[in-house]
Amino acid sequence: MQVSENIIYHIGSAYLVIGGKAALIDTAPRGGEDALVRDIAEILSGRPLDYVILNHTEPNRSYGLSAVLESYPDAEVIATVAGIRNLKEMYSRPFREQAAKDNALLKLGNGAVLRFIITPNLSWPDSMVTYEENSGTLFSCDLFSEGENLMTYPDYVENALKRLSELKITAVMPADSDVLRGADIQTAFDFYGGLLDKYREWEKNKTVLILYSSHYGVTREMAECIRAEMEDAGVTIKICDADKNDAPDINTFSAIIAGTGTYERGAAESVTRVLCGVNAVLMRHKPFFTFGSHGWSGEGANILHSLLVSFGMKPFSKPFTSIFNMSDETRERLTRHAHKFAETLK
Repeated sequence: MQVSENIIYHIGSAYLVIGGKAALIDTAPRGGEDALVRDIAEILSGRPLDYVILNHTEPNRSYGLSAVLESYPDAEVIATVAGIRNLKEMYSRPFREQAAKDNALLKLGNGAVLRFIITPNLSWPDSMVTYEENSGTLFSCDLFSEGENLMTYPDYVENALKRLSELKITAVMPADSDVLRGADIQTAFDFYGGLLDKYREWEKNKTVLILYSSHYGVTREMAECIRAEMEDAGVTIKICDADKNDAPDINTFSAIIAGTGTYERGAAESVTRVLCGVNAVLMRHKPFFTFGSHGWSGEGANILHSLLVSFGMKPFSKPFTSIFNMSDETRERLTRHAHKFAETLK
């Protein structure tokens, strides 16, 4: 399907831009490579394919590269520096290469000019977008295809939107959704703007999550003790019983306190399941500690501790545990412990 004078929609998420020279933007996923090459040959009608541009190297974009290069071995592959490195690791074949520089132009002739805009982490570290200046067409990679998934890196999204808003965009060709034109383009920008506003509010959130599971009530008692002391110290607390399946989005909190008993030398599945939702980018370096009551062995709180360390969160202390019921001395120590944690958050 032809979508402009110089730009022809191809198969899947690939596009062919034809000026004096021809450039393929992205390729095809596994299983689509034969149809991709067949359609390129039909459109080019014996003309060479001069460039293969990969906005990022995720296999559903780049898998067809080998098949394309089998038919067009002289085509020059253009990607970011990280993208070129990835392609060499992913596809064991030599190819002509050109590393795309930010804001660099590629003149195809007959008025077709491509501009490369590096957009790291949207959604891969090697990502970029390609803009055809004559028609105002933006080949946007995962931008305008994905929403929440890109918000792991809100600063990168904000920078990309600022740069792209300065372009005269008449059409957006996302990798995995419909072509955008007219008012739909501004609607898409507004959608991302709304997501950014939401994430900025999350960044301002100073609420601490206390998440726990308690079979016999002692770990719950410990959680309430921690909450009371931290609230007295002026900290906003959200307390959640993981066994009731009503856990909020764990990545919106400024700190995490997680409690569990020990069950067959393991941690409570309900708490572990919630903690596995920690985003290792958004929550990196945020503080935490773990706690819990145990009987014959006490591995549960240690397992939660190790899990959160593996996500890059910052431990305030070793796990705080109580053997069976809390004694008056243990309660006093836990109160002091919670108070010290509250002080560090201030």
